[in-house]
Order: sequence, then structure tokens, then C-alpha cells
Amino acid sequence: MDRHMKVVHDLLLASELNKEVSAIGIWGRAGVGKTTLARYVYANISVDFQRHIFLENLEDKILKFESGEDTTLITSSDHVWHEVTEAKRKNRKVLLIADDVNNIEQGKWIIEYAKLFAPGSKIILISQDKNLLVDAGVTNVYEVRTLRCDEALQLLGDQEDRPNLMVNIRIHQYVRIGS
Repeated sequence: MDRHMKVVHDLLLASELNKEVSAIGIWGRAGVGKTTLARYVYANISVDFQRHIFLENLEDKILKFESGEDTTLITSSDHVWHEVTEAKRKNRKVLLIADDVNNIEQGKWIIEYAKLFAPGSKIILISQDKNLLVDAGVTNVYEVRTLRCDEALQLLGDQEDRPNLMVNIRIHQYVRIGS
């Protein structure tokens, strides 16, 4: 996980050269660990922002364009909407991570809406489709690939205090036997 975090951190640092709101993308096939990586990034850097918002399961939320002057974000969580609105209204430095971006319009809308945040704000869009991210306007994109064996064991080791200890032990045994 640290290897992936370093690359994402480097992308975020590179985007700091631009003092405006910047966006990066994380993409990869289903189940490869995009959301886990995003949560790891969120946990490590959210303290650097005045507001931090993690929109999970974005496909379950409705992003709506209106032809008038007011564009609205409708989500299943009033708390998230309040956070986004407050950040916009008070020109706060925001970390916004949007998971499961599944169409170009969602991505474009989030990037456009986020321009109302304070300079230095960071947007991370997560998708299974690299082209979707690029077409939405994200220029810095990182592909999450399958964890290496040592990384998977480290991730499992970090979770050994959880109830699935027997699963972890069996996986450790399988890796040792199969190696």
C-alpha cells in the first residue's frame, strides 16, 4: 500500500505547483484496491485541509445539472451536502474524494463544482475507466494494479486483530506453501 500511497502523494505534490484547485484520478479494475488506497490517502492527508469529504458509492448518489445559474448536488446524505455547501460558501481548502465515478458528466460536474473551493483544494476521482477520468478533465491519473504478495500480506497483517484472523492465517499458509 505504501508504494501506491507514494505515487498518489507525488501526484498531489506535483499538482501543488498549481495553487488553484487541482484534480487527480485513480483507476483500475474492480476489486484491485482503489477505494482502500483512497481511504489510506484520506486518513493520511485530510488533516491538511479545512474540510474533507469522502463520497463513497457515487453511483448511488445523484449528480444533477440544472440549466439555470444554480447547480445542485443531491446525495443520500444531508451531512455530506452540508459539508460541500459550507466549503463552497466559506471558500475553504477542501479534500474531496469521489469514489465510483461512472460517467463523464459526473466527473466533469465534480471538477467544475470544486473550482468554487479555495485555492490548494484537492479533488481525487476514482473510477474503473481511465478514459472517463481523462475525458472529464483529469490530467494526472494513476492506475492501481494488483498488490504484490508482500504488500497483500502486510495489509492482512495490519488487520490481524479483526475477527477474520483464521482467514489471514490460511492465506499466509497458502502463500508459504505455494511459493
